[in-house]
This record gives sequence, structure tokens and C-alpha cells, in this order.
Amino acid sequence: MKFLKTMCGFLFPLLGIASSCDSIGGACEYGVPNADFEIKGKVTDIDDNPVKGIKITGTDIHTTDVLGETGNDGTFEVSFNGFPSRKVKLQFTDDDGIENGGDFGVRTVEVDVVQVVEPSKDDSSWYEGKFSGSVDVKLKSSDSDTEING
Repeated sequence: MKFLKTMCGFLFPLLGIASSCDSIGGACEYGVPNADFEIKGKVTDIDDNPVKGIKITGTDIHTTDVLGETGNDGTFEVSFNGFPSRKVKLQFTDDDGIENGGDFGVRTVEVDVVQVVEPSKDDSSWYEGKFSGSVDVKLKSSDSDTEING
């Protein structure tokens, strides 16, 4: 039995399976560190007109699901749970072509986030708290040669 515990303690980290078990047979915990994120912002074209209907996905948050979409005024708010980080990459994609005022290219933006809620001191889980950030994104038309600096 001791051999099996030793082997599991060696193999699980190599396979990416994390655990936290006390040595006297108490509860075991399996998982990975995670945190809640909330990011708000606005998407505009190069002339500062709001762009509606832009799909927002995360590029490094363990999901390929669409997190949200910009509203009629170009604003968005997305929330998700992911690996704790001080930076999050979001991808902005125009799926409807010219229906929203232009045929915009795909843009990936790195968003700085700050911790706004810390986990409780007695919390023994892998939860790392809540992070928040904001970003304003400019999109250019696919046929535009204008450089974007923001």
C-alpha cells in the first residue's frame, strides 16, 4: 500500500493531476488553482464608432466557448473561471460581416487584471479569488491599411 501511495504521489503530478491529502487519512482534494474573472470594455472602429455583435472568446482560459458579445453601444462584460493570472488574452471576432458597420478583422488583446477579492484565509480549496479588468478595443476593417495603436 505504501508503494502505491508513493507511486501515485510521483505519477499524478507528472500527469497533471494535483492532489492535497493529509497524512492521517483525512479528506483529499483534487484539482487545479482557479479564479473568477470579470472583464468589461468597449469595442469601436478606427473612427470611434461603437461596433455591435463582436464575439469575444478567451485564447488561454481552457475553453473555446464564446464568452460574450458586444451590445448595440459596443460595450461588453464577460465573466469566466480560469487559471489564476495577472493577464488574460481575449479574442474579438466579427462573425456577421458588414451587418455591424464593417467587415472587421480578428484582434487578440492582452488584458491586465487585478485581484479584487482574495480567498478566505481558512479556505483550503484551490480557489484563488476574483480578478477584474477593463479594456477598450479598436477594430479596423479587413480591407483597411490603417495601423491600430490601442
